[in-house]
Amino acid sequence: MISLELRIVGSYVASRQDAIEAVNLVADEQVRPKFTLDQLVNLPDVFQRMQAGQARTRVVLDCR
Repeated sequence: MISLELRIVGSYVASRQDAIEAVNLVADEQVRPKFTLDQLVNLPDVFQRMQAGQARTRVVLDCR
């Protein structure tokens, strides 16, 4: 069985309208962002996981 080699390519440069459309896609649940939520107190562990290549998604830190 041959797997598909798909890539998602993004851009750091986008217009304000592009950003609005992206937010609307997430709000309408047409796109689900992948991230891990962690506490700020765990920052040293988060960095360690990132350096070890164990962070499979973006990490969002809860500062509350």
